[in-house]
Amino acid sequence: MTSRERVRMALNHNEADRVPIDLGGTCVTTLITTAYNKLREQLGIQNGFARMHNFAEQLGYPEREFMKKFPFLDVVAAGTNFMKSDEEWKEFPLSDGSKCLIPKFINLEEEENRFLLKDDNDLVLAIKPKDSLYVRQTYWPWKELTQIPDDYDIEIIYKNMWATPLPPLHLNVFNEYQ
Repeated sequence: MTSRERVRMALNHNEADRVPIDLGGTCVTTLITTAYNKLREQLGIQNGFARMHNFAEQLGYPEREFMKKFPFLDVVAAGTNFMKSDEEWKEFPLSDGSKCLIPKFINLEEEENRFLLKDDNDLVLAIKPKDSLYVRQTYWPWKELTQIPDDYDIEIIYKNMWATPLPPLHLNVFNEYQ
């Protein structure tokens, strides 16, 4: 049975030859980047850096070399096919001292003990202490609302740490990659 058949059977609530195995096939079924770096080291993967695709949750994309070490995996992240160029990424230090790459479009300002995640207008949306695994949201667009307004500015929805697009969603894939 192929991986595709196995996943399709599971999604249709049918019994497959075994349970499909996923490690990084979606943006939420992967590893936190610090753990991923440790696993890369144990597997002897030394070239390049891990790529953190989700800054809010500090999640990394498994690269092709990593996936080859686990031939029994059934789910693959299709978005990684759009992230071939290192030009879209910048280096970022992790809390354990290791490094990774984060999308270049993420607006970070480094302070003594922390990183500030800012929007395009320099509004601080979240803070990541340098010694922490996690990012803490600091701005809530509708914090003061007592009821849902009849009319509101849709742009305010994007003023939160979860609004940072995941790669490759910031790319115009229909025009850029034809």
